[in-house]
Amino acid sequence: SEQCIIKGKEASYTLGVERMGKAVTEADYFDAANYFITISGYKDSEELYKKCNEGAQEAKVQAKERAAIALAQKLKKDEDARKAKQKQEAKRKLKKILIPLTAIVVITTVVLVYTQMIIPMQQEQQRNEKYNTAISLKEQGNYVHALVLFDELFYSDIQIDGQTKSFDAEVQECKDSLQNLMNQGTDVKKIAEIFSDLKTNTSERAIISELKETYEPLLYEKAKNYSYSEDYVSAVRLFDALGDYKDSEKQALEIKAMREYHVLAQPGDEILFGHNFMSSDHEPILWVVLDRDGNKILVLSKYILTAKEFGKNMQKHWENSNIRSWLNVQFYNSTFTAEEQNLISTSYVPADEHPYDDNAQGEATYDTVFLLSVLEIEKYFPTEEMRAPSDEDFMKKWGYFLRTSGGIDGKNSGKAYIKSNGKLAGKEYSEEGGIRPAMWIDFGN
Repeated sequence: SEQCIIKGKEASYTLGVERMGKAVTEADYFDAANYFITISGYKDSEELYKKCNEGAQEAKVQAKERAAIALAQKLKKDEDARKAKQKQEAKRKLKKILIPLTAIVVITTVVLVYTQMIIPMQQEQQRNEKYNTAISLKEQGNYVHALVLFDELFYSDIQIDGQTKSFDAEVQECKDSLQNLMNQGTDVKKIAEIFSDLKTNTSERAIISELKETYEPLLYEKAKNYSYSEDYVSAVRLFDALGDYKDSEKQALEIKAMREYHVLAQPGDEILFGHNFMSSDHEPILWVVLDRDGNKILVLSKYILTAKEFGKNMQKHWENSNIRSWLNVQFYNSTFTAEEQNLISTSYVPADEHPYDDNAQGEATYDTVFLLSVLEIEKYFPTEEMRAPSDEDFMKKWGYFLRTSGGIDGKNSGKAYIKSNGKLAGKEYSEEGGIRPAMWIDFGN
């Protein structure tokens, strides 16, 4: 869907900005540039791509300068040694004094050059790069990350156009922009994204604590007001962004279990539906909305629910696999109430080809619950980072099966499989792998 494509581009864009902000060497800048060139035309990707190339050239020049200094030092040392050898017989006693003295001079010179010139140049370059990154983040509306960088720069001297720079204006502009965003309160998704960044920011700087203390109570009241007014989508987004603040997690989960929220859920949202009969307390299952078609939504379990074999003997295709039977009988009947089962659609499940392997795929089926195919996982999760199981998933190490037969480039005759790091691989169908069920829910029923 268009939203998933945009989300994929945004993910690449964010990774590019992060890599660009951390880039030091020529290779670092080219690595960052690769992210922007793949999303040409998106936001200011082309401008950032050019900046990466400029940064690479500058890094290349600096590398050459460092190499020249090292070469000059080596040549001087070689020359001193040659002269000393020529005078060895005639000036044996004097050599004992001159060689150590020469070594001391060379070492002293190197230390002085390194400490008085090279280190300050590197530090100045790093500060300027950090400043440019902070400005870019501010312009993109990423105020939290920008504030952290400006706060770090506040305690270091940085020369901009030959003058020591103060960052009071930039810091205040970021704070004002945050306040305006809160006052307007119309772009809830943007607010949620910003404060989700705030909650997950690991910086120990005082500015982070200050922002949390200022805005958490306001956001919490906004979320509750949205809930009271039955704007459940906005309420959930804010409660999720607040994380462990007060009872935000509990409030979010309660809404995610409501049918009134389910019928409004959009791709990227999460809902609670059914109960995990395999857990000791039969806890509700959290699903991620992947797609929407009118009143129907396609969902995938957020976490790996169990680990099972795909099939035995010749049950290598989805159509005749053990896992298909288990999902559509035991899992379906034990997980969902009669009311919930009435909402789950019997869906056409195509035998999608493997884009990187020519294994036969068997026949298409009609199922209530199924596994995603390779084509579907790439459609809804364009990057390996997005495909990887959540760090919160205690079964992450298992990875998870897809229904597509085959591995990568014919190297595996089993089933397509997403590893714990998000990479596409292959796993024998008789081995155990993680299971993340998918299904279409129709709220038009």
